[in-house]
Amino acid sequence: MGRFSDARERLLAASGDLMHQLGYAAIGVAEICARAGVRKGSFYHFGCVHQSGVEAGAQ
Repeated sequence: MGRFSDARERLLAASGDLMHQLGYAAIGVAEICARAGVRKGSFYHFGCVHQSGVEAGAQ
């Protein structure tokens, strides 16, 4: 049985929070990962492409 991870949800929540606070142009992968408490590889593993990840987090 695989491990459960809420990293994707944390990444989406973090990207939405940062976008509301700083705006789309002011955030990057490093900031999103730091806010979510995950490594950069998780950002790419869960398919959170910067633009779509931020837009999904904003909804």
